[in-house]
Amino acid sequence: MRKSKRAAALILALLVLTGCGGRLDESALGDFDLISEYMKTHAEAIITDTTKIFECDARAISGNANAEQITNLYLESFAAGKENGYVPVLVFLDDILEREINLFFEDKDRESYLQETLSSERTDGKGLLDKRYSELEEYFGEELLINDAELDTMLSLYGNSVGGKLLPSTDHYDGEMYLVKVPADNPFEVFAWLPFGGWNECPGTNEMISICEYWYKEYGAVPAAITRDTLTFYLSDPVSDKAAAVKAAKEQCAFSSEVLGMGGISSYVLMTLNSNVWTFWWD
Repeated sequence: MRKSKRAAALILALLVLTGCGGRLDESALGDFDLISEYMKTHAEAIITDTTKIFECDARAISGNANAEQITNLYLESFAAGKENGYVPVLVFLDDILEREINLFFEDKDRESYLQETLSSERTDGKGLLDKRYSELEEYFGEELLINDAELDTMLSLYGNSVGGKLLPSTDHYDGEMYLVKVPADNPFEVFAWLPFGGWNECPGTNEMISICEYWYKEYGAVPAAITRDTLTFYLSDPVSDKAAAVKAAKEQCAFSSEVLGMGGISSYVLMTLNSNVWTFWWD
């Protein structure tokens, strides 16, 4: 009973984080290769200002914007970024996140750091996740086993109702929200401009880049939203195969083991299958 309650709590929490109370009306969005009139109308309506955040161009987003509007804005910017040399990232900027990033660069020359980070040889991201998962297996043992019958029952009961399509909205986070246009060549390189992690069990910046490079090449996952303690990825083509979802869920647990205390890997499989968003949180 205790595990069931934890699983339910996790599912509810991630429903809130990913804004799954609503669904993206894909028929209304049209072809994202072109910026449609729908996008212009709905995206521009929530922009309040243009500014600079961490030496990147940014657009301030209204606190009244909902998850669908924010997702539309992100997708519009993601399509435009491919043609204009930037990667969009939603940043929920509160005092803590702003202080952490400013302190990180306090004793560094930003340009030199960027060049060094982007040119240095990276660790194998999959290897990092495999190593972290092996360490979890040694510690948690049977808790990491997936009961296929139980998982099939969960999938038959919930189907696609848990996996989300919408990115986070201002309803669930503190601070000001910006769509930051990071001048990175690849989505996984955004952490050179926006250092994230390295505290508690969260991977450090270099590990983060390596893991995100692997996930980008393996699943097409791109870092889309950052807060002081959460990270959300967007997948235009979600994982639709059960076996692939189990594999991805194990990697996600290695990335953020918080889920193991709130329902286990089966819950992550449920939230990964057919979902456009992966959200992680570190205590």
